[in-house]
Amino acid sequence: QKTITIATSNDAPFSFTDQASGELKGIDGDMINAIAEAKGWKVKVFTSEFATLIAALNAKKADVIVDAMYITDDRKKQINFTDPWYTEGEAMVVPSDSTLTSRDDVKGKVLGAQTGTVFKDLVDSLGGSQVKLFDSQAALLAAVENKQVDAVFTDSAVIGYSLVQKPNPKLKLVSPDKPCYP
Repeated sequence: QKTITIATSNDAPFSFTDQASGELKGIDGDMINAIAEAKGWKVKVFTSEFATLIAALNAKKADVIVDAMYITDDRKKQINFTDPWYTEGEAMVVPSDSTLTSRDDVKGKVLGAQTGTVFKDLVDSLGGSQVKLFDSQAALLAAVENKQVDAVFTDSAVIGYSLVQKPNPKLKLVSPDKPCYP
């Protein structure tokens, strides 16, 4: 039986390991499990920080990345992508008592993004006074909660799912009018 090793950053709702069962779950996790079952493969999970997923694939630590990843020209130079099956935009997250309501309000503010994501480029373009990068979604949200940043930009589906699963009264989700990364 062939074993296929998948790389994931363990971000729900796309691809994550269920803590109770140890099984790969999520939208992308379910798809790769169905493909593996149809092909007679066993799935092995390699968990990595999002910023190192491409490097892990290129170093042959995994056969495929199973994670939500925006398709950019730079990434297409490094790896091959399947046909996209969904698109989405970014989300802005601020402290619950913040008066910021859109990307237009963040000029001169301390902004955050997750290392290795397209959101780093977005926050670099918004005229903030400082940009802080974080290695995980959890660290990114903790920075908002602890008011180390005025706003962060992240994947709208991941943050939306996260806040439904674990509501946090210290955080407010602000959806921009027009996504930069559809």
